[in-house]
Amino acid sequence: MQHPGNEATTDGRAEADHAGGGVVGATGAGRAGPSTAGASTARVLVIGLDPAQLQGWDPEPVLAAIARGRDRFDDLGLTADWCLVAPDDQPAQAVAEALASGAYECVVVGGGLRKDDPLLELFEQIINLVRQHAPTAAIAFNSSPDDCADAALRWLK
Repeated sequence: MQHPGNEATTDGRAEADHAGGGVVGATGAGRAGPSTAGASTARVLVIGLDPAQLQGWDPEPVLAAIARGRDRFDDLGLTADWCLVAPDDQPAQAVAEALASGAYECVVVGGGLRKDDPLLELFEQIINLVRQHAPTAAIAFNSSPDDCADAALRWLK
């Protein structure tokens, strides 16, 4: 299992401290969990802000919540890829690459991207990229990094 601080990028390199804006660390692969009514084979992409790339605040509480969110996917036996982006580092390109990396049954868009008015245009780009690159994927919204798996499950049942 990958956790913040030791992410695997799309080319398989280990990357320390933060996600750096790509698909990072699939979770849940090969670990059995409770039945999720057919959702256990589903693949989920979580798109959010990379807390280590944001200036002016402590990323540790969010990184800890992301780790708990990853554990929740594991507990449910779900596979999740994480695309954590920085608003000033070509986020739309990172999201498009993540979406093109595989077939997703659900895409969870994090609250940091939805709730911050200056990021409204980026949020719109992400939704349209999901529609373009994963037209059959459900789109879900979490309330915190801790409940990403639960947000996905609302659509995977």
